[in-house]
Amino acid sequence: MEQTFIHRDIETVINEAARYFSVITITGPRQSGKTTLIKNIFPDLPYYTLENLDVRGFAMSDPIAFISQNENGAIFDEVQNVPELLSYLQGVVDEHPEKRFVLSGSSNFSMLKSITQSLAGRTAIFELLPMSLSEVIDMAKDKSLDNVLYDGFYPAIYSGRNIPKFIYPAYIK
Repeated sequence: MEQTFIHRDIETVINEAARYFSVITITGPRQSGKTTLIKNIFPDLPYYTLENLDVRGFAMSDPIAFISQNENGAIFDEVQNVPELLSYLQGVVDEHPEKRFVLSGSSNFSMLKSITQSLAGRTAIFELLPMSLSEVIDMAKDKSLDNVLYDGFYPAIYSGRNIPKFIYPAYIK
């Protein structure tokens, strides 16, 4: 199966919110498609993953320089790895409301608490779950209900990057 980007129903509302908020935050379980979605919705923003130890080290050692390195803003993926970055981000978006930042990370309580405390009124928060039936219906139209349920609704399966017999045991372990 060829790899492809699958448009998600939530894109429309995220694009609308991006017109009003300096920061867009997308949380959700691992493998729900957060990184792929934000890279496709915001292709003009530089992308940084805070899973990368060098990037994380820069963000921790000089957060203002890290946040300010791009003129128009940036995407910060896996932001739960540097939660203190959020307090610095608040100051930057207050001083430069024209800049746009996209944050993503897992749906853990401590990250959401940090975001709501530091960026209240500055960010729109969305939770991206695995795909819905309406998002996969065209790709699954030739499958039986049993096969659709067995395949599940994770994007990697429908984009051709993985298959159910491998992804689910690995995901659970």
